[in-house]
Amino acid sequence: MSFGPTGCAEKRRAKEDGRPQRRRRAAGSRAAVPYHREYRRARMFAQGLSRVPIKPMADETAAGDRTDRSPDLKDRLAIFLSRFQELRVVRPTQIFTVVIRLRHYLEEARRAGLTPNVAQVNLFSLTAAKLSATLDQLRSPLALARTSGAALNIWRVAGLKRNEVRNAAVLAWFLDPKGSHGLGTACIYHLLHEAFRDHADWLPGEPSLANASVRTELRPQGSDTDRVDIAMEGDSFLIFMEVKIDALEGVNQLLRYAAAARAIGKSWCLLYLSSRQPKQLPPKTVQITWRDVVATLQAVAINASPFTRQLMSQFASHIRKF
Repeated sequence: MSFGPTGCAEKRRAKEDGRPQRRRRAAGSRAAVPYHREYRRARMFAQGLSRVPIKPMADETAAGDRTDRSPDLKDRLAIFLSRFQELRVVRPTQIFTVVIRLRHYLEEARRAGLTPNVAQVNLFSLTAAKLSATLDQLRSPLALARTSGAALNIWRVAGLKRNEVRNAAVLAWFLDPKGSHGLGTACIYHLLHEAFRDHADWLPGEPSLANASVRTELRPQGSDTDRVDIAMEGDSFLIFMEVKIDALEGVNQLLRYAAAARAIGKSWCLLYLSSRQPKQLPPKTVQITWRDVVATLQAVAINASPFTRQLMSQFASHIRKF
């Protein structure tokens, strides 16, 4: 029915006659309240099972059979999984985030050697007993990991979060062939080799990379407004890298960086590190994503020292969500 005068009159007549009134639902509007209530519970479960304030719904508690006791873990699992099955039928795309979070948790545990291969777990076929048993198996190893420091992620403790300047500084340290990590040219060569796969002539040789300097927050030509996040410079080459996490590039930002790099007179190119497509890529510019950085860290970490390997693994885990 419309919302014009005719629609209002129809609604008024239906009310006077005692007839049920039709309710208009706009396209893409929310589903029933119980669905959203349980969806919120599901999301809270994925964020932290022990903190989920799940209580029986009104329609699940018979009149006069109410209780004030808080449900234990088994009750929480049973309620959640029951509602999870219903959510799958109602609107599966809305619970995609919940599925990914729970699977990510189990995958992290598998990589830490705390549980068998959970990649084969069908989250929609889980029962309260199965999930409870899995969590029981993880409780002791996870507690040991916390007390021994194995669960530590130094980059989260350092407060990198999603700050572009801080994360760029750590990335620049890994790329620096003279860095204290002891990796030499491994990181910078692997990342550039993958980035310039279609432009082999842009890739400097390893001898040139060994003598390269890596700087952050470089002001090209003494600019008061532009700051290049990472600049890799050798005797005969110059590579500017612009790092983006949540922000988009500024107006003509990449064009200005390209002009500044060209003016220095060396063989130059730009790297645009972002998971979002830029508005415009200037000539001699290649986009890479944070997944490419993760792949480089994982590939190079194989031959790194145990301590450096741990730092690389933790940083890869930190930036994987960018």
